[in-house]
Amino acid sequence: MNSREVLETVRGGNAPASWQVVHARKSFFVGEGALSLVIALIFVAFGLFIGALTFLGWSTVGWGSHLATLSVIIGGLGLGVWAGSDSIRNFRRIRTAHDDVLVLMPEGCVHGNLGTLAPEHHLVYTETRDISFLFRVNGRAHVLLNILPHNSRPRTWYLDDRFGPAVATAQRIIYDYTCYTAKLHSVTDATQPN
Repeated sequence: MNSREVLETVRGGNAPASWQVVHARKSFFVGEGALSLVIALIFVAFGLFIGALTFLGWSTVGWGSHLATLSVIIGGLGLGVWAGSDSIRNFRRIRTAHDDVLVLMPEGCVHGNLGTLAPEHHLVYTETRDISFLFRVNGRAHVLLNILPHNSRPRTWYLDDRFGPAVATAQRIIYDYTCYTAKLHSVTDATQPN
């Protein structure tokens, strides 16, 4: 299974009926962009607030030296610019969200971009020994798909909510993998002599 060929097939509109093509939701990128924008505004406001206090001569807020105050201002503004650029990146992805796809197939899955034909993740069930997922909450929920291949190092696939709830996506991938391996073992068992 070549990931690029899978994406070309989907882009050409020739996906077999056994494939499920899930396009990214624009609302995911709107939410991510809005969150980044709010964080950017908070950091910029904090940096400007400390800067205003320093400019007005109220630097006796326990910051110590002017160097420490300056580093807080620059840090706040820098983090604000970083979060703002992340917000812009997410808002730009709204236009191309339809090109971001997850292709679920009987023999594996591919996550990639139809516009560039660049696969981000791929999973071939015959090359996989085990799959599990970890749901972690530390300020924000994270769903990690832990993939244990037969002949290479374990890898982790971070799932977000762009294709729907990440937990449901992880469960679907694991379910498809379980069905594939069960079918593979039943075929193998049927061909074994008694």
